[in-house]
Amino acid sequence: MKNLKFIFEFFTNSYILKDSYICVVLYLFVGFIHFFYAKKINDFSRKFLAT
Repeated sequence: MKNLKFIFEFFTNSYILKDSYICVVLYLFVGFIHFFYAKKINDFSRKFLAT
């Protein structure tokens, strides 16, 4: 947890990433949602094809 806080502070304090910080967060958020829903869709399609 301390490492995570350190990384978070490093990202927020980094001058280079300051402008693109929101973009990075959105990208990771969208990526996580896409991965989560892709897994759900795969499970659903597997059940649908099985019947």
